[in-house]
Amino acid sequence: MKPTQEQIKEFWEGCGMGIERVRIPDPLDYPKHKLMTIRESYPLIDLNTLFKYAVPKLELLQIILQPDTDEWYCGITTDFDEQTELYEASGGTPAEALFWAIYKVMK
Repeated sequence: MKPTQEQIKEFWEGCGMGIERVRIPDPLDYPKHKLMTIRESYPLIDLNTLFKYAVPKLELLQIILQPDTDEWYCGITTDFDEQTELYEASGGTPAEALFWAIYKVMK
């Protein structure tokens, strides 16, 4: 299941990230470039960004990411206040499975 824009926003803000604002010159206004559009977005949900920005925020012991029939399985073992817990999720891609497992940890 793909996350909604609201879930993506909640996820990245939970990781301490805000919206990336990029100014793009309007080609119709060349050469003045007074008109600008602002693209607002969060990082893509892929393994690179998840491991770079989200995983380091967790107090984790282990991540298991493996194919499971027609989906991917992710299990995250955390250690909060000396209590070990397992959070499990699945998704159509490895990144989706990892996203949902981290999302459960953050909840």
